[in-house]
This record gives sequence, C-alpha cells and structure tokens, in this order.
Amino acid sequence: DKDGNRTDKVIYVYNEEDPNERDSLYSLNNINVNKDVVENPALIPHRHQSDTPDKMGGAIAYDVAEKIYELWETEDYTLNPSDVTPCSFENFYTKFCGELANRGSVQKTTEESLRATKEQVNSRRQEVIGVNTDEELQNMIKYQNAYNASSRYINVVSQMIEYLLTSV
Repeated sequence: DKDGNRTDKVIYVYNEEDPNERDSLYSLNNINVNKDVVENPALIPHRHQSDTPDKMGGAIAYDVAEKIYELWETEDYTLNPSDVTPCSFENFYTKFCGELANRGSVQKTTEESLRATKEQVNSRRQEVIGVNTDEELQNMIKYQNAYNASSRYINVVSQMIEYLLTSV
C-alpha cells in the first residue's frame, strides 16, 4: 500500500513520462506487460473492488471502461521524440506501421546501393588484376622506340658539343 506495507491487493502504477528524459518515454523498448495479465486477461480490472470478501466482485466498472475509451480517442500520443505530432491510440498504430515500412524501405535502398558499390569495386579490382598481354606488348614496343629516339638525340647533342669543343 502507500505506506509500504505488503498487501494482497493488485496495484496498478502509472509512471509519469518526462519529455526531457528519453528513458521515461514509453516505447517498445521500455514497455512491459505484466506476465500475469498476459496469461490471464481476466485480471484486468473490469469490476470495482467488493467491500465484502465473500462476493466475487463489485459492480461493473463502467467508469473504467469509459476512461479506457477516452484514452483510445485522446490525441496525446507521440510516435517518438522526433515526431511530436499528437495522435490517438488508433492513429499511433497507423503511424507506427508507416514508420516501420519507411525504415524498411530506407534499409532496402541502402542495401541495394551498397551492393552496387561492392560490385563496382570488385569489377575495378578485376580490371587491375587481369593483365592484357597484347596491350603490354604494345606499351613495351612504344617505350622501346621512345628510348631509342632519346638515345639518338643524346648522341647527336653529344656529337655537337664535341665538335664545338674541338673547333674552339
């Protein structure tokens, strides 16, 4: 009870959310449903507590049902801290499915882009690895001819310098 004493009564506690503290916001990561309620939904209070222990339960809790209905229609829920547009509980589910589909689409597009990049890199790597012998032979002949031409030029310059030196 409120004094800290153990009691046989089931007590439901609502923890207030603080928008400045992300851990206090209700999300799929930090909401847990009592396993006893999951196993036995009849534990959800639908009757007022009886004053006498011999009765099965008190009057039907229409006011609790009305509060639940009001919560269903109230536009106080936000999907996540980045989407602060309030919505009803029903619209929350619609927005949640939309966001999930959106994230899946983004992930799929990213995966396809990365796969194409991987294929492109692999193709370029194969181009570098593979040696074309015809191309290599052409390059070798071209560089050999360039070397011979440079060698002749140097010989001509050397002969001109030698002629100038002997003439003077």
